[in-house]
Amino acid sequence: MIDPACVEHEILDSGVDDYTGLWEIVWWLNGQFPGASPDERLDAARRGVGELLRRGWIELYRGDRFAGDEPQDVATDIDAIFSDPAAWDAPRQEDKTHIRFAATDEGERAYFSTPRVESPAPTQQ
Repeated sequence: MIDPACVEHEILDSGVDDYTGLWEIVWWLNGQFPGASPDERLDAARRGVGELLRRGWIELYRGDRFAGDEPQDVATDIDAIFSDPAAWDAPRQEDKTHIRFAATDEGERAYFSTPRVESPAPTQQ
């Protein structure tokens, strides 16, 4: 079983460091839970992102390059993003618009004020 608290912690950990692609959560889940089905891993990613959005701890951004100097547009079409399988896949070309997330100030405060949740060793489930 994929622990939601562990997934949420990993998402927040990644979002505190930098803009992180939604697909990177799926990649992490693939490595940590290879025995889970692809649908289970994608559902866990969606649930984790959804919960952190609900708390106001992360925001989603739409962009083309995320090269540091590109203005970031806050993505507000959450339902469309969640239902679009391509939003959870790595972009296939440099100029393809894709979705990333980053921690909000409130998310950073929460991250640094709560105990670290250790990632489990990869399992075959």
